[in-house]
Amino acid sequence: MVNLSSIGARFIPLIPNGKKPAGKFKDKSFTREQLVSHINRGGNLGLLAQPNFVFIDIDSVSHGKNGVNGLVNFSKWISDHGMDLETLTKETLVQGTPSGGLHLIFLKPKGYQIAQDISFLPGVDIKASPNNYIVVHPSKINGKPYEFLNDTMPTVLPQALADALTERIAQERKERRAAIKKGGRTKDGLVYRTNGKYEHLDVFYNVMHGFEIIGARNNALFTWACAVRRFADVEEAIYFARIANKNSPKPLADNELVATVKSAFNYSDEQQIEIATVNGVEWVYLKNRISAADHKAVLKSVYDRVQSPYSEDYNKADRYSYSEADHDASPSQKKTIWNYIPKEEGQSNAE
Repeated sequence: MVNLSSIGARFIPLIPNGKKPAGKFKDKSFTREQLVSHINRGGNLGLLAQPNFVFIDIDSVSHGKNGVNGLVNFSKWISDHGMDLETLTKETLVQGTPSGGLHLIFLKPKGYQIAQDISFLPGVDIKASPNNYIVVHPSKINGKPYEFLNDTMPTVLPQALADALTERIAQERKERRAAIKKGGRTKDGLVYRTNGKYEHLDVFYNVMHGFEIIGARNNALFTWACAVRRFADVEEAIYFARIANKNSPKPLADNELVATVKSAFNYSDEQQIEIATVNGVEWVYLKNRISAADHKAVLKSVYDRVQSPYSEDYNKADRYSYSEADHDASPSQKKTIWNYIPKEEGQSNAE
C-alpha cells in the first residue's frame, strides 16, 4: 500500500461524486481524522500538487474530452522524444480514473520550474502549481472508483521528460509571442496588444466578445482574470467576467465562473505581482524576478534623478533598461516598472 503521507502529501476534501473542493482549502490543513470522516460521509478526496508533486493528467482513448485521445497523443509525443509510456508507468505511481484515463504522479526535479499547463497536449494536462490537485483513491464518480494501478512510490520526474516538457512550454511561448506580434490570438482565444516592446492582454476585448474558443473556456477565463487583477478587485473582475460570459458562444455556469475568477485572485506563483514603495510612490515588480531590495535600489536611483512619479517624465532608454530586470518573465506577465499608482491621485500611469 502506497503511503503518500510519508513524503509530505497534502489532501483536501472534495464534494461527493464530484471533483470540486468541498470548501476553501488554500492555506488550510486537514487532519487524517477529518479526511476519513469526510470520506465515510461519501465525500471524495483530492491530492494537492504542493509541496513537491507533478501530475500528468491523461484522458483515455475511449473517453477523451471532445473525442480527443489523450493516451494516444501522449504516447506518440513521448515516443518522439525517445521514451515510452509503459516504462514511465512502471517507474512511478500511476492512478486509473473512472473514465479510463491515467494520472502519472511524479516528484518535481531540482533545477526545473514546472507549473500548470492545461492542454499541454490535446487531452493531456500538466498540474504542478501549488493549488493544483487531482482526485484520488478512494474517490468515486457515479459509482466508479479511482484506483492506484501499482504500489510504486512517486519518483522524481525523469530528466528526459523534464527536458521535453520545458522545451515544449518554451516553444509554446515562442509561438504565442509570434502570434501576439502578428495581432493573432493565443490558443485560449485571448487577444494581446503590443505597446512598444511589451505586450499586454486586451482584457476588454473579451468583455465585448466573450471567450470564443470552446473547450478552453476555463483556462481562458483564468488567464484573463489573472490579467484583470492588476487593476481591479475580485468583485469588479466577476462583474466584467459575467458580461464576457454572456457574450460567449457557450457561457459557463455562473458558479463555475465565480469560482474560476476567485481562484485566479488567490493564485500565487513565482511570477506573482507585488508592490514596492519608494519615496511614497508604489511601483509594480514581479516576485522572485528581482529581489525587493534590489528593485527598490533601482527605482530609487531613477526616482532621485528625475524626482517625478509620472512615467512620461522618464526617457525611453531608462524605461526599457530598468524594465529588463524582469527580462525572463513570460509575455503575459511582462510589464514595465512604470506601471504604478501615484498615491496622490490614484490614477494609473501604466504605459
